[in-house]
Amino acid sequence: MNATPALYLHEEITLLALAEEKGTIETGSWYAHVAAGAVLAELLLRERVRIQTEAEGKASGSIFNRKPKLVVTDPAAVGDALIDEWLRKISQSEKLKPAGDWLSAIANSKGLQAAASARLVDLEILEQQSDKVLWVFNRVRYPEKDGAPEIEIRNRLHRAIFEDDFKVDARTIVLLSLTKNGEFLPALFDKKRLRQRRQHIEKLIEGEALGRATAELIEAIQVAIIVAITAATAATAAS
Repeated sequence: MNATPALYLHEEITLLALAEEKGTIETGSWYAHVAAGAVLAELLLRERVRIQTEAEGKASGSIFNRKPKLVVTDPAAVGDALIDEWLRKISQSEKLKPAGDWLSAIANSKGLQAAASARLVDLEILEQQSDKVLWVFNRVRYPEKDGAPEIEIRNRLHRAIFEDDFKVDARTIVLLSLTKNGEFLPALFDKKRLRQRRQHIEKLIEGEALGRATAELIEAIQVAIIVAITAATAATAAS
């Protein structure tokens, strides 16, 4: 039996967000923003994009918008349909935009979950099923067919969070950052134990393992996710 190929960050996020048996997103409205952040983070880790330096941002931005913008450093395709679609859009954009703008665009794009799940279905990790809600509305579900990849992801996060001597790689730190800011972690691990490891988690995310350039983009993604969640929460409370 062939080993499962390495998964992209948006695929790992999707597996963590889905309820195994029902195949529906169980992390509220934050999934889209976290998955979008994963797409940008993947581009960063594969050295396709970077954040402008502060000086570049001031030089290229108007007096009203001097946020550092996302810059394409290599337009070569990664090999994943979803990632390459957005790399192409960022590359072809007439104007440079901040990471938060691109995150919102990805999060609000039609068919994001389906695109993030497509290869997982091809790999027979997920199964695509269609049904109706209230006998009227069509719905596509993605129940888990092979639980081993998700178990591996959870184990990797568990070791990063709870084992002091575990050497955490950059990809796992990025995944931890995404799941933390997207409020996934309380659904994955015991809340009390997470509170006890809060400083350890922050130290990992803010540490030197990511490198300065990576850390800058991850920080921008974190801020964008937090802003989106805060706005959604406020809108819900007001309704």
